[in-house]
Amino acid sequence: MKTYCLIALFCTSFLLIGCGTISQHAAVRTGEPGLISEAEKARAVLDALVNLNSGLDSFKGIGKATFRSNGTRQSVRVAWMGSGRDRIRIEVLDPAGRPVVSFANDGDWVYLLSRNPPRFYKKRSAGASLKNVLAIPVQSNDIIALISGRAPLREYRSVHLILSEENENRPGTGRDNPPAAERVLVLKRFWGLVVQKIFFDEALNEIRQVEIYDTLGSLAYRAVFESMQNIDGYRVPSALLISNDADAAFRLDIRRYWADVRVEPSQFVLIPPEAIDRRE
Repeated sequence: MKTYCLIALFCTSFLLIGCGTISQHAAVRTGEPGLISEAEKARAVLDALVNLNSGLDSFKGIGKATFRSNGTRQSVRVAWMGSGRDRIRIEVLDPAGRPVVSFANDGDWVYLLSRNPPRFYKKRSAGASLKNVLAIPVQSNDIIALISGRAPLREYRSVHLILSEENENRPGTGRDNPPAAERVLVLKRFWGLVVQKIFFDEALNEIRQVEIYDTLGSLAYRAVFESMQNIDGYRVPSALLISNDADAAFRLDIRRYWADVRVEPSQFVLIPPEAIDRRE
């Protein structure tokens, strides 16, 4: 029953659709006081972020997705694949492992296919948000970056690297896990409004969390790399939590992860159910 409720959520919402490891070179440079300015340190970290896992061009995975919104909670099996910075396909699976709902972005179009009942939707992908699907304003390109162990990056005017302590209310802190010192990369727009924060451990070895802010400077969502794993030389998440301050959350527990797999552009294009029937 939960799966069919999720199908209805996906189909209805679609109509409304409008941490990795930082390079040692950058970490060492930022740890040499007096050799470079604070602005140069921030720029070095940002440059390392841009190049983080840059060789990971394609991936596949399977795991469990858990959705929480408006006091309800649902979990389903999911499989996915991604390519480049803008192609992704996600399959919601039934208990037998058969696709029930498919979502895809081929870089130009966003697709949604429901098989029971058969429904098909297609929209331009430019600016597409999953807010009405996940109740969180996260873009499909953001999901690709996060699954790849990277931080999605927004346009900015200035960048700053600061030493901060974790907020006691942030996930993962408490009496048994007190706040710890962190390095925070802060990206700002015009007039000093924060557009993004990226939290690292103090040694700048790994991303812990990413926060994205809206045009008014309010938090849009946060993504926490709850646990990481090494796959074929890449540092990628094994558990990822995306949430906002309105108690909406999407958690992805990754059971299997394959890096640098062979994928074809046609795999990110969905076709209507009647077209599938004609081909069969």
